[in-house]
Amino acid sequence: MEEAHFQALMRGSYVQNFPPQIELIEEGDPSDFLHIVLSGSVELFSSWNRQETSMATVRPVSTFILAATIRDAPYLMSARTLEKSRIALIPSQDVRGVFDIDAKFARAIVAELAQCYRSVVKNTKDLKLRTSLERLAIIFCANRNIPIWHLISSSDWKNAGLRPRSGWRLKT
Repeated sequence: MEEAHFQALMRGSYVQNFPPQIELIEEGDPSDFLHIVLSGSVELFSSWNRQETSMATVRPVSTFILAATIRDAPYLMSARTLEKSRIALIPSQDVRGVFDIDAKFARAIVAELAQCYRSVVKNTKDLKLRTSLERLAIIFCANRNIPIWHLISSSDWKNAGLRPRSGWRLKT
């Protein structure tokens, strides 16, 4: 990224500390800033018909709601801090301006969006192709760094209604 383009991004940017449980953005609002989590964590969530669900947790160093910034579109999710968090805010208009003129920056943005897209596809496949018992077993093992194979013997797979898949193998 060229120095002049970086300076254009930083011109209106600032870093702010937020306490826990502060709503940073609300679903449906216009994307005024690109948010970058520098420390702490942020929950992305959505609400509908008096119900709420957590969509993802963002940890350092990561952006959130990048697609809304690039497309100048409303937020599709809300976000709130889960703990004390330090967040950089870069005006969306500046992000779009530099995106249009800096190829290296544009490629970095596209790579980030591609990674986010791949995560969405993976999560959608898990929801559509795995049973609730399979998803629960994966979450249980992943949160504890336990390979799922250590919990259930091979003879119990069929009785538990589980189908082993190569995607379940966790790096230990």
